[in-house]
Amino acid sequence: MNATVTTLSRSFPTTVTTVLPSVATEVVQTTAEVQTTVGIELGRGGATNNTSVVLPFKDYPRPVLTSGFVALVIMAFFGVISNAVSIAALLRSSKLLKNATTALVINLCFFDLLFSALNTPLTASMFWHAGWVHSDGLCVAHGVSRYFNTGASIFTVMAISINRYVAIVKPGLYARAFTEGNNLLVVTGTWLVSLSLILLPTAGVWGQFGWDGDTGTCGVMPKNGRSSKAFIFMVSYFVPATSFVICYSRIYWIVRKTQRNLRQFSSNHMSAAFVARLFAKRNDGGAVSEEKVQCLQKRIAKDWRLLNTVFVIFAVFTLCYLPIVVLKSFRLLDDYPGVQVFAYVTYYFSGCVNPVIYICMSREYRQAYKELWPRTKSAALS
Repeated sequence: MNATVTTLSRSFPTTVTTVLPSVATEVVQTTAEVQTTVGIELGRGGATNNTSVVLPFKDYPRPVLTSGFVALVIMAFFGVISNAVSIAALLRSSKLLKNATTALVINLCFFDLLFSALNTPLTASMFWHAGWVHSDGLCVAHGVSRYFNTGASIFTVMAISINRYVAIVKPGLYARAFTEGNNLLVVTGTWLVSLSLILLPTAGVWGQFGWDGDTGTCGVMPKNGRSSKAFIFMVSYFVPATSFVICYSRIYWIVRKTQRNLRQFSSNHMSAAFVARLFAKRNDGGAVSEEKVQCLQKRIAKDWRLLNTVFVIFAVFTLCYLPIVVLKSFRLLDDYPGVQVFAYVTYYFSGCVNPVIYICMSREYRQAYKELWPRTKSAALS
């Protein structure tokens, strides 16, 4: 027994010495293979720094990425041209400039113009290269400007909804509340609110802007385990959406009720005089002339058309933004490249769709576009 133990103890060092070099050789070979594979992948991506190493779209089918790239390029060109033309047309319309809503619409077109000119082309580049291949600084600038432009557009739509609410529900307050000076304050407020939301991540206090390899975007990413992305999404989307639902539900109810009453009075041949007494009671006993009632009827029809226009703007906005917010916030359907790319395309479509809505739904906006290129008398006669 002792001899056996002695034999094993003598042979053990030799066995270990023989096995360890073999294991070490395998480890070195495996490490070299990994390094070679990583080097090949990095070479394919053309990465030169830490920001460009992550290629979240490299496994996406090339036809899907190419389709997204083509769509974004078209949206960038159309968004820049359409929003620039819209701003010029509205600024040249003396009639529309007297309307307080026009200042907000111009503000919306301005941010859509910036969004289409700055952010959409960079995202198109991301689709083309299957990842971010530009500098870290440009990634940060892209993220900051995208959040700022998007937030300002959202709060502008919210301001439009409040403007329409006051115009229809509190018409006596409208003229005093939306003066030129107050309109300027509202427009400035949309800028300041959007800026305040991105101030902390821009300064690196609550998250930071940079390349987010998990979501494949230049946006807010965690810093020291903390990120303000969820907070920004909640404030920028759900707060305006809630305000919109409340305001427009109230507006819709009042306009429909007023229209129903006016039609009823007209059908009963009581029209102007009876309606005047009705609105006299509504306005705390103030006298209302027949002419004023008729003007009110026309204004209700006009407000109804504008209400439909703004409603479609917000509905399209929701359809454009909701997919990207849901998918990127809750990390849903990450294994479906087509769905992810579609969400990106709908998101950037919001930057060029508003002018189309104005032309299709508003006669006054169509007239403003026509006045931008007035025809000569000879051309009209021909």
